[in-house]
Amino acid sequence: MQRTVVDGEADVTSVNILTGDRMVVRLSTPDHKEQKIRRFRRQFNLPKDAVDGLREAIVKSEKPPKQLQNEADQLAEKILNRRFPASPAIVKDARNKIRLKMKAKFKDDDSEMLDENLSQQIREEKERQMKNAVDKELKRSHFNWKPMEAASDEAALSYALARLAPNYAEVARVLEELHAVDGGDGGKWTPESVLDFGAGAGGAFWALNERYGESMREYTAVEANDHSSRTAMDIMRKRGSTSLVHGGVHFRRHLVPSLQTTYDLVIVHRTLIELASQDARFQLAETLWKRTNRFLILIESGLEDSFSALMDVRNFLLTMGTMLDREKTEELLKYHGKWNEVTARLLNEERISDYERFEIIREQLPSSVSLPTMLPTATVVAPCPHDLGCPKQAMSTPCPFSVRWSPIRADGKSGRANDDGTGEEQGVERDWTEARKKGVVYAHAQRSNIRIPKKGSMSFTILEKGVRAATENEPFPRILEMRKLHGHLNCDTCTAFKGLQRITVSKRAGELYTSLKQRRSGEIFPLHTEVLQSESDFDVFDASAEKVKKEKKMKNRLR
Repeated sequence: MQRTVVDGEADVTSVNILTGDRMVVRLSTPDHKEQKIRRFRRQFNLPKDAVDGLREAIVKSEKPPKQLQNEADQLAEKILNRRFPASPAIVKDARNKIRLKMKAKFKDDDSEMLDENLSQQIREEKERQMKNAVDKELKRSHFNWKPMEAASDEAALSYALARLAPNYAEVARVLEELHAVDGGDGGKWTPESVLDFGAGAGGAFWALNERYGESMREYTAVEANDHSSRTAMDIMRKRGSTSLVHGGVHFRRHLVPSLQTTYDLVIVHRTLIELASQDARFQLAETLWKRTNRFLILIESGLEDSFSALMDVRNFLLTMGTMLDREKTEELLKYHGKWNEVTARLLNEERISDYERFEIIREQLPSSVSLPTMLPTATVVAPCPHDLGCPKQAMSTPCPFSVRWSPIRADGKSGRANDDGTGEEQGVERDWTEARKKGVVYAHAQRSNIRIPKKGSMSFTILEKGVRAATENEPFPRILEMRKLHGHLNCDTCTAFKGLQRITVSKRAGELYTSLKQRRSGEIFPLHTEVLQSESDFDVFDASAEKVKKEKKMKNRLR
């Protein structure tokens, strides 16, 4: 399959990462200008008001800054390696495997002969030692989950020192995905009410306040831990005042019981990991989805188990949003005069999926009619360009997104960063008088020749209420990984209907190559794609159907 470039269009080879099927894709520059310039910030630095608030809280703390920083460093390392709780069945299976492995390792024929003559007391002691050894090995294998909770104001402050900047950066990065959402009146969409469930130190608030300001009339933080709530409020106070930087901030320990209290935007940031089971996570997702007016944002770490748990919740909401209440659906079809033998058989057919049943019946009714589903219907806004199952989850590999921020330290040190965001810590002369007194350092305020960003990864999903709007062109792919090689670019992309595709673009593609080269992993693939030739039977069928559709349109025009 030869690559050709003619009139600003390039024909390139694309390979399905899972199946190996190849196809020829025509790349071209999209007509929509918004898609041309859609980029995401490279680095997210905590706003100055947040830095000042954290500094004031540290200055007033009874613990020395260096001790707070030491605890923050330990906590940051713990959070970095934290895993989701495994199910009881998985833990039991792992325990049995470790036990058998340890028995085989220390097995000795002579000792087994002696075991028969051991007293009950000695046997119990051996069993206790074996249990302790197995528990220790389980902890090494990350089967040591416990809910994280601040036991004091100082512990909450250490958490804020460790996580306020990265938490802000993660939410700020995700909010950039919503910047192109239409507000309905020609302007950009702005949430009037926001629910931050599991607010912690308030990192999400600073991202929201920076983007929406006073347009966000109400921000409700639900945080069950009083120490964390007090710390978050202290950081939010205006300098030299008891009032908060935003007049619409409210703190609650629990959700408002009434489902009538809803929010335009609901954020659940690194909170799913605090729940002990998948059922508890599904229950929380259902509760919050019912309180969502439009968007629900879920964010977790970039580890494989975090991504898998996040996808499970995403799939749960998508599935329940297309699972019909059959009795109510029958009544609805009868009301609109669509109840007949065909629809009756379709409604009770078990050989088709809930999604297929939902789509077929939806076509029988006016577009303004909402079908009765178990939960309100959801669509994926980002990062997936589709509402289907995630192929990355099927591969048991995560889909992480990189985020960079400037760290905050309270010990007068900062890290000289390498290109990958890592680096050794190094003291730097400060020009903040008050900060120098307590040793509080904000890395972003250092001399320009010191580069100290930190880099982390996260997985996220944004869900919107409602059915996905029909468009002429399919959504643009998402760049999962960009490899810039000599003379060409190699992109792994997630597409709307073609799965995971690996697209290679040569430097000979000119402006198309230049446009793609400016993009980074995690951003939108900036070029329009059209399949010209494919080895996949599905693509051949789609192409034939599209050809028939175009022929029908042409005939209608001639008439």
